[in-house]
Amino acid sequence: MWKDSYLVGIELIDEQHKGLFAAVGDLMESLKKIPDKEEYKKHLLASLDFLKTYCAQHFKDEEHYHKELGTDKDGKHKKTHEQLFVDVTDFESELAQNNFEPPIVNKFLGFLLAWLVYHVAEDDQVLKTQSGGTLPAPEAPVATCTVHDFALQTKRVLRTMTGLDEEDMSLEIKNSLSIREGAAFKVGLTGNSDKKGIGIIYSDDMVLGILESMTGIEIKKITEITYSALQKVSNIISSRIAEVIVDSGASCDVQYPVKTSIKNIPQDSDCFKVSSNIGYMEVVVY
Repeated sequence: MWKDSYLVGIELIDEQHKGLFAAVGDLMESLKKIPDKEEYKKHLLASLDFLKTYCAQHFKDEEHYHKELGTDKDGKHKKTHEQLFVDVTDFESELAQNNFEPPIVNKFLGFLLAWLVYHVAEDDQVLKTQSGGTLPAPEAPVATCTVHDFALQTKRVLRTMTGLDEEDMSLEIKNSLSIREGAAFKVGLTGNSDKKGIGIIYSDDMVLGILESMTGIEIKKITEITYSALQKVSNIISSRIAEVIVDSGASCDVQYPVKTSIKNIPQDSDCFKVSSNIGYMEVVVY
């Protein structure tokens, strides 16, 4: 699961990141290897305790570097850390209430995997000012709020999650959705913008390709882990689109994506298609 492209050039942080990926990978593998539910439950609870303890120390160390480098002046990165603990606590409650049933476990693992990949591959890369690294070029200020702006943000998220090169992806602005099969998610938007929702549809090969890219494991079928990971990816995409709307001068908050059928997504609004060598997806902001 680990990729050297995730390195930030700070030995302590890189080793901690590798440890987090190893812990999540162990959880995913143990789900397949431990048939006894009670034994797996004990293993899961022990892993959760380890992750919380490990993350607490890691986040403390990471925030120290952010403070020293001045790379989190608005406190956004620290808030991301704090939100993860809230989310993990919520998942713990849901797991206990549902007697650690596999669908809930898979839901948690998919969320955790997608969160970890994006956080390390995108958010933490500002730490590359160490060991001869450089900060990534800042994004140009968004002065408009068009479907093309939304498409660029979506492509950036996909490149971060999958490691695809620029030449492996293409954008197409469309007048209506054309995809008829795949995994669909609907996202509510609140605020004073004229945009009230986002629909995101992934082709089946894109669904499998995203998870394979994140894990390095060949994925042969769509499971609860896949859907949960995609749900988190959709949340990240929606949040980036909302940032474009906010930068244009409107207020906009994002509700967490819900899995839906394609027919429940508005079909004839401005939308765009992102194609790649692992599949394609279509997004509508309405």
